[in-house]
Order: sequence, then C-alpha cells, then structure tokens
Amino acid sequence: IIDFQLKYTYSSWPAQFKDRVYIFSSFFWKKLDAIRKCRAHPDHIKQVLRWTKHISFFDKDFIVIPKCVRQHWELVIICFAHKALQAHLQQRRNDDNDDDNDDDDDDVDISLTDDNEENEERRDLQQPCIVMLDSMNGSASRKVTDFKLLRKWLNIQANDHIAKQGGTATESTTVFTADTIKGYAAKVPIQPNGTDCGCFLLRNVLEFGKQRGLADTSEKKMFDLSKWYEESDGVDYRKEIAATLSRLIDEQKNIHRHLREMHARKKKDLIRKKMIERKNAKAAAEEKQLNRTEDHDDDDDDDVL
Repeated sequence: IIDFQLKYTYSSWPAQFKDRVYIFSSFFWKKLDAIRKCRAHPDHIKQVLRWTKHISFFDKDFIVIPKCVRQHWELVIICFAHKALQAHLQQRRNDDNDDDNDDDDDDVDISLTDDNEENEERRDLQQPCIVMLDSMNGSASRKVTDFKLLRKWLNIQANDHIAKQGGTATESTTVFTADTIKGYAAKVPIQPNGTDCGCFLLRNVLEFGKQRGLADTSEKKMFDLSKWYEESDGVDYRKEIAATLSRLIDEQKNIHRHLREMHARKKKDLIRKKMIERKNAKAAAEEKQLNRTEDHDDDDDDDVL
C-alpha cells in the first residue's frame, strides 16, 4: 500500500515538478542498510548502484526514500545533492587551474547583472541537505547514524557518477560530509498512536507535493513543518487511501466488465460470420453439384440422339 500510494500521489503532480523528484521503492532502505558497515561488501555496493542505473540521479532536486525500521515508517528527503557535487567538481577544477582563478573571478564579477544576483540569492536558499520526517520524533542518535549511512551512499553514487563522466574517483573520494550536506530532523505533525506512522509518511509526501518540494533549505528553522496539516488529517488519511483503492477497484471492475462484454460481442459476431460463410460455402457447393448433374444429363441426351 505504501508503494502504491507513493506512485499514485506522484502521478498527480505536474510533469515539471515530477522531473525534479525521484521516489524510491519501500524495499530500497533494506539494500541501503547493507552498506552501513565501515567496509561494505562490493556486492552490496553493486546492488545499491543497480537501483539508480537507469535514472539521472544527480539531475534531481529531491530524492525521496521511505524507510521502515522495526515496523516504524519514516520519510527521508535528500535535497539538492547535485549542488554539493557541482561544488566539489568546481573546486577540483579550480585546484587544477590555480593560476587562472583571479582572472576567472574578475570576469564573473564584471558579467553579473541585477537579475543574476537575484538568481544567485534565490539559489542560495536551496542548500544541499538530508531531511528526516518522523511522525514520532524518534531517537536522535539513530538519526545521526542514518545521516552517516546516507552520506556514505551519496559518496558511492558520486564516485560512480564521476567515473562515468571520465573523471578520476576512488573509494576515498569524499564529496558528501556533514559540512557539505547537513542533516536535519524536521518537525512534523505527530501521530497520536503507534499504528498510523505509514499514514503520516504518505500524508507528508502529499503535502511535499502540494508545496512543490522544499523551497528553502538554507536554515534549520525552515524545517518546522508541524503546521503542514492537522494531526487528525494524518489519522484520517487512512480513510482517503481506502476510498481511493475502493474507487480504483470499482473502476477496474467496470473496465473488465466492459472488456468481457465487448469480447462476448466480438465472439458472437465471429461465430455468426463463420456460420454465414459456412452456409454460403455449402450453398455454393450444392449449386456447383447441381450444375454438374445438369451437364451430365445433357451429355446423356446427346448420346441418345
């Protein structure tokens, strides 16, 4: 149900926003957790990379990961990771061209317009970060270890990306650190019981879509999302999901009934057509046989004469 509702919610977003977001399956976190050890097994790393083999990972502004540990659901949103990677690659280029840095800086300063300054200011609001949305405000220490795991994974993705672009990367190449991509535990509406964590996760994704993502990730205070919706909305979202599933099931039943009726009509038409063809073929054969008999009788009459 989690994966279904995630896809259903995602499908309702405008195409332009969908292009900025990638949502992982609920099964991904288990694969990710396998690389938590200091030196992950190469096979585990390959399995993790296989999940992003067919997507332009660092073209996305938001990476959404549903996480379930000990039967509790949380939501992870990685924001603007590509900016940390771009900054790292730019720094590498600068290090390779130290002699040209002063000239490049002068050129940039001269070419800046007011519009560019406004765009730069707006881009500064979009800082790389990892945000955890937990409707039970769970263990802070656990979140710290999860932030480390996610940074480790992002570094694996970055090294793979650099290698595919023809660059040089090793396991020791570190793009994502606590400084380059901060971790925040967002304040979100709190579930009033121990059973609705999945509903609150899905309700958070719904609101994330309504807001068209997280526009300002520059400061910790921006992650007070406790007013996103009422607590009762999170609890009642279970009913909305059930109503959606019921409606879609009824729609599918109607579609299947229509297809069965259409198939039955086509079958009847086909049977009728074959019966007519068989009848016409029989009539043609009888007429042919009659003509042969008449011709034979005429030949007999000619012999008599």
